[in-house]
Amino acid sequence: MPCCVTLLKSLQYAESNAESSFDDEEDVVDTEVVEKFYKNRPRRTGIYFLCHRENLTEIMEIAGDCLIGEPVSIWEDFFKFHPVRHPLCQEFVSLCVRPEFVEKHPEFVNMASYRWLDVQGVGDSGKGYSAPTNYVWFLEWLKKDVRVGWMDFMANIVVNVATEETVAYMGNFYARLPTIAQWMLDPDLLGSALNRAWIYQETAFGAFASEGIDIVLDDIRSLGLSLCSSSCNHAVIEKFELCRKFCRRAEHMAKLLDRRGYFSFATRTKQEILKERQYAYYQDAPYYNMDGKVTDMVLTRAFEGEEVDYEFRQEIHGIIQSGYSKGYTAMYHICEFFTAPTDDEEFPIVYKSIHKLCTMRTWEDCNTAEEFFEQIGDPLLAAYSALDVSYESDREPSVSKVALSIMERDYENAMGSSSMERIS
Repeated sequence: MPCCVTLLKSLQYAESNAESSFDDEEDVVDTEVVEKFYKNRPRRTGIYFLCHRENLTEIMEIAGDCLIGEPVSIWEDFFKFHPVRHPLCQEFVSLCVRPEFVEKHPEFVNMASYRWLDVQGVGDSGKGYSAPTNYVWFLEWLKKDVRVGWMDFMANIVVNVATEETVAYMGNFYARLPTIAQWMLDPDLLGSALNRAWIYQETAFGAFASEGIDIVLDDIRSLGLSLCSSSCNHAVIEKFELCRKFCRRAEHMAKLLDRRGYFSFATRTKQEILKERQYAYYQDAPYYNMDGKVTDMVLTRAFEGEEVDYEFRQEIHGIIQSGYSKGYTAMYHICEFFTAPTDDEEFPIVYKSIHKLCTMRTWEDCNTAEEFFEQIGDPLLAAYSALDVSYESDREPSVSKVALSIMERDYENAMGSSSMERIS
């Protein structure tokens, strides 16, 4: 392990260089110089985590002998010539660690989940060493706490580690380390995130960071209370928009819960309220299609029994239908309990149950491989067949890497390239 003095000196040197480099960021750099810079970077191997400079000393003490080599300045090694550079990059280094660090200190690690946006690169084509622009949120998240973080392109392209190497181990990380997602900090992004195949496995198995889930669930609850509060003087048009927004949030959250096994979780929980509010409960006559009953419940609470336009009711009905999950429970529970009054005694029970499912490893209660398959089978196959990938060759690994890692480590059942056939 490198000594603290050596590490801190290297960081001070890198920081001074970073400041001077950033001052000249608007200078035009010859394309050949830039391409030569990236090609001449040292090829690396290993597991790399982001760390804010102010947290480095504490992380070094925690990591101990699990550290390998010296920290890498992500600014000096990658961002200073790149079009997606941001000043905050100067404050971060990348640390190479042994796998034992993850096993010993999972509470000090956060995985990043997000959808690449506005991808840019270098060179004449503008595609060399491509990276997304929407990564700063994760740096800001890490800066506010003493944690290290793993972000896909930061762990390979930025430090020049082969992508194949990071893909090989990332399944195990997403299964066992807490994940913070960009949509947690901006709930409007959840709907589009759910359409990406890679994000499926980043959200279906491992635990979410508790602080992030708090933001999402509190946002939905706030919308539900505002929608149904008689003290709110919303204009009719504003009320319609608020109702749409709440139902869309509920739809997206229900789909997220569905891929995390909410139906089986709700049926095996000790909370009787979740067991009772299943398919049959919402099937009372004359609403044998169930969603009609839930639609009218939401609209009655929102508009205090006043009739609403038929077309608007059909629109809300359609959103609630689209939020169907296995057994219909997730969408219905969110609609019913997150619009309940502030003094409702059942809401805290449901809230805590949903929070628990989001902050646990979803396969923890599966005792056998068969039980694991039963829980993940339908959502995984749906993800494989319907979700978006940038490259068709990514389709299988984008939905199966985490599940395969769980099978190999927890159920001693190594699975190879025929994984999709075996899961189906």
